[in-house]
Amino acid sequence: LDLEESGPRLPDGTWSLQERAVRVLLIGAGRMGLVHAIALSRLKGIVLDGIVDINPSATTFLSRIGIAAPSYRSLEEALKQRQPDAAVIATPPASHLPLTRSCLQRGLAVMVEKPMAVYDAQLHVYERLGREYPTLPVQVGWVMPRCPQINSCIKKLRAGEYGNVQSFVGVSLLSSIHRRSANRWEV
Repeated sequence: LDLEESGPRLPDGTWSLQERAVRVLLIGAGRMGLVHAIALSRLKGIVLDGIVDINPSATTFLSRIGIAAPSYRSLEEALKQRQPDAAVIATPPASHLPLTRSCLQRGLAVMVEKPMAVYDAQLHVYERLGREYPTLPVQVGWVMPRCPQINSCIKKLRAGEYGNVQSFVGVSLLSSIHRRSANRWEV
């Protein structure tokens, strides 16, 4: 962002989020991390502040395709060097909850790639974290409302074209998520 040096600052001398770009740490540089890295690099008002991945070849690949952000092997290492405002978690699903908790404990807003939780019981933990950290949003990446056919149905629903909807059930079967041999959680 282009800001004049005389612009408004917080009492500690830093810029408010209304006056500067949001610094986002990407955790996970694999397949979904690639998608998020490209998006975060192109979004106005966002700075990709760093990339965390235990696999050096994943961060090297992002660097080679032009993603300019420092890379780190752990969240702790990144947080010693950077001061992000938020994190995007694009790691394997089993790591989502512990990473979300760590990020919230460090004052970061969080966007978790789907699926947010592996087990139903984890949803209650997310709810508890929401109560513990009410000022820090936790969001889940889900593109379905952006799909034209889904967006059309949402507009019809909001317009009352489906009548008085009493309830809705959505089911997604991810039966291979617990199997070590599954190549992808979507299987």
